[in-house]
Amino acid sequence: MNLLAASRNRLAWSIRTVLSGSGSRKFAPTPGAPTLLPVGGAAWLVHAEASMMVGGIRALLLQSLHPVAMQGVGEHSDFRQDPLGRLRRTVFFLGTTTYCSLPEAEAAIEAVRRVHLSVSGVTPEGRLYRADDADLLAWVHATEVDSFLEAFLRYGRRPRRGRTVLTPNLPARDPRNVAAAGLRAGELPDRYVSEMAMVAERLGVDEPPLSRAELAAVIDGFRPAVAATELSREAAYFLRAFPLPPVARLAYAVLFWAAFDSLPPWAQSLHDLRCGPLRRLVVRPTARAMLRLMGWALRDAPDPESDGSSEDTAATATPQTNGAS
Repeated sequence: MNLLAASRNRLAWSIRTVLSGSGSRKFAPTPGAPTLLPVGGAAWLVHAEASMMVGGIRALLLQSLHPVAMQGVGEHSDFRQDPLGRLRRTVFFLGTTTYCSLPEAEAAIEAVRRVHLSVSGVTPEGRLYRADDADLLAWVHATEVDSFLEAFLRYGRRPRRGRTVLTPNLPARDPRNVAAAGLRAGELPDRYVSEMAMVAERLGVDEPPLSRAELAAVIDGFRPAVAATELSREAAYFLRAFPLPPVARLAYAVLFWAAFDSLPPWAQSLHDLRCGPLRRLVVRPTARAMLRLMGWALRDAPDPESDGSSEDTAATATPQTNGAS
């Protein structure tokens, strides 16, 4: 193995270890088994991109602006005590519901629904809340899908006719990898939103959006409910200073500011942060180059312990998301 390949493999292993706790975490379908989301569809493509790391941070920044949602997070989530554990659970949820067999996806969804049943409380204003409240579920779903899609459109690789979609941790030559022959860049946003509605419905979201226009309308409908609060400021500060090994902090800072820069102006204005023209000038190309490097490392990179043979090679790993508590 040459030095370039060894460096790529080590980088891939490091990224996977942060995201899943194991450098060889696998999300792969059982041959011939049905899956929840369409094989080789928009979600398979979007969720295999390193841009998901930006999308995950963006989703959390958006979600933190809903006071009731943040009240539940503050009282019931362990994200402050175990941020990497929560990150890895959400990576597991997204990877399983996207790429694994239908029974595995349904089991992951049912596990999240059971957690939601145990989460309830009262806001300082006296409002009762539950994690399975239809409005809160709709907010979380809409902000996630909007964030993953926006990050992909900014930093992901656009589909090309006949392009092979590599399933996370399948060998590159595995026949279960499929060609996105009928998926065009202009069709992807609506297709992605409609596919993700299948997960949302099973989580309990009433009439989830089926197009990008419907998704924008849902988020716009929540505008009167969002606000800057002490909890949102704490969440943004925590995300900005996410506890990572020193070697990863500079790269994470680029991802954080890329995520913040991709927020709609009204959301940026509610956070006590600013991404001025000079910072944007630096962050955008740096994030694009860094995510391309990460994607290159994750695609076709075997485990460091492997001999580099084709049987050991693994495709891109599913990055961050906020799909589970």
